[in-house]
Amino acid sequence: IEPVEQQLRQTLQYPVHLESYAPATDEYHKVPTVIRYPRWMMPFVILTRSYGTPRYGEVDPSWLFALSSVLLFGIMFGDVGHGVVLVIAAIALRKLLKVFTYLIVANGVSSIMFGFVYGSIFGNEHLLTPLWQSPLHHPTTVLLIAIYIGFVFVGLAMLINIYNLLTMNNRFRALFSPGGLPGVLALTAIILMFYASLSNQQAMLAFAILLVPVALSMMAHFLWKTTEAPLNEKLFIVAIELFETLTSLVSNVLSFLRVGAFSLNHVALMLAVFAMAEMLPNTGYWIVIVLGNLFVIGFEGAIVMIQVLRLEYYEGLSRYFNGDGNLFKPLRLSASSTPYQYT
Repeated sequence: IEPVEQQLRQTLQYPVHLESYAPATDEYHKVPTVIRYPRWMMPFVILTRSYGTPRYGEVDPSWLFALSSVLLFGIMFGDVGHGVVLVIAAIALRKLLKVFTYLIVANGVSSIMFGFVYGSIFGNEHLLTPLWQSPLHHPTTVLLIAIYIGFVFVGLAMLINIYNLLTMNNRFRALFSPGGLPGVLALTAIILMFYASLSNQQAMLAFAILLVPVALSMMAHFLWKTTEAPLNEKLFIVAIELFETLTSLVSNVLSFLRVGAFSLNHVALMLAVFAMAEMLPNTGYWIVIVLGNLFVIGFEGAIVMIQVLRLEYYEGLSRYFNGDGNLFKPLRLSASSTPYQYT
């Protein structure tokens, strides 16, 4: 405020008076949101803005969207050779892709990194020593890791939602709504029950089971207070909402099984390419190998990106992002034939 007032006093002939105050909670939606990002972040910002503009005081999900989407893509599409092709193709087509060049380059680099983790280069798993292991040789482990990624992703989204609600002074919803603290407790209980069942830890399992009624009672309190209906209908609505919340939490986490499934699918597709290539003589072998790799890079790469966006939008942004903010657009004065024309 002070630099603005100082500049106005120096520039304008007549006296200037400015007043400023912090907006009330019910005025947050009126405050314009100022968004500034480096150019390489713009594709992620564009994808986030397709869902909405962050409200004043709300967590801007662009950075989280960028980091998580690139990591998810690499996990599902881990291959050193395919990642290199993506990077080279993006740079070669940068005039056509424009800012989305950065998105494809970032995904390509992530693919290269996880290619070293899996020990895969153009689908061949015998040329590199994996930093970890190939997904196809340990499918159960890969699918379990995908479930844990789902727990972390959904849990982080719910914690951000609590923060947003507290920022807007909506403590009751933050502490009692299914998307608030009770949801985090329920998700924690599910995580602990899942882990305890695998590791046969009875004490952890008992604690997790005790968390469930605590979370449900808090949700029931919120639903009872916010539902306007006759008594019998109110009981039915609360019961259905509680059941739907628990089942949706489980299904949302299980939705991340696709992360492990696509990492397995990537290897399986390349095995199919090699199997077809081995049925042909030398020239035909290399033609099938090249065309097969190009098909996997283009077709599966597009499908994996779609799956990443689906997880980001439906399992992430829908949990904590209101997206009803007003983007700040400054009033600009342009020189033209008309002395003072506002644009």
